[in-house]
Amino acid sequence: MNTLKKERSLLKKLIKRSAKSDDGKILLSEISYGLDNYYLKQLINHNLVYKDCHKQDDEGNEIIDSISISELGFHFKEWTNEERKIFWKKSILTPIGVSTATTVITLIVTWILTKQILK
Repeated sequence: MNTLKKERSLLKKLIKRSAKSDDGKILLSEISYGLDNYYLKQLINHNLVYKDCHKQDDEGNEIIDSISISELGFHFKEWTNEERKIFWKKSILTPIGVSTATTVITLIVTWILTKQILK
């Protein structure tokens, strides 16, 4: 899951705020721009944060007054660290290991052939 640095920063702040409240909910009035905040909308789209609806207006539309952090949001840093480890293993360490093994095998074969030719 790709997120921007500002999204991760906002998520970190929201996690700290939710830890301070008893029920883990964060009032929209505490967030700058509320639901109009672009980065908050992205967090909601990534299912890291979800909207809480407790009321309805006269027309039956939901009135969203707070948000909560999802389980995925609480463990997002762990997931990204795990993805980073897998990337390093597959994309960097494996090619280094293969090239090292290939070089060693080539040097051994060359040494054996030159040793037999010189005899």
